[in-house]
Amino acid sequence: MVFFELRQSTDTVQALLQQSSEVSKQMVKWAGSITAESIVLIRGKVKKSPIEINATTIKDAEIHIAEVPRPAKLLLTVDPYYLCFCPPVAVPD
Repeated sequence: MVFFELRQSTDTVQALLQQSSEVSKQMVKWAGSITAESIVLIRGKVKKSPIEINATTIKDAEIHIAEVPRPAKLLLTVDPYYLCFCPPVAVPD
């Protein structure tokens, strides 16, 4: 499992990536090598956090990452149905 603190301007949110049927062990290993202050594009779902997250400005929710497209670049965005820090970005498949 890999934890991230994602930042957009002054807002931060915790995100996590763990191995599952959608996420391979190799993706988790690769994502663990992403350096601090990298610009990333992720796809995931916002879920209520079971405990308060003290390290981020958004304390009651976290993003469960389903995909980190390679290379990690562009803007932080998640499905606009759940949460969007910025306008949705069209991402080619």
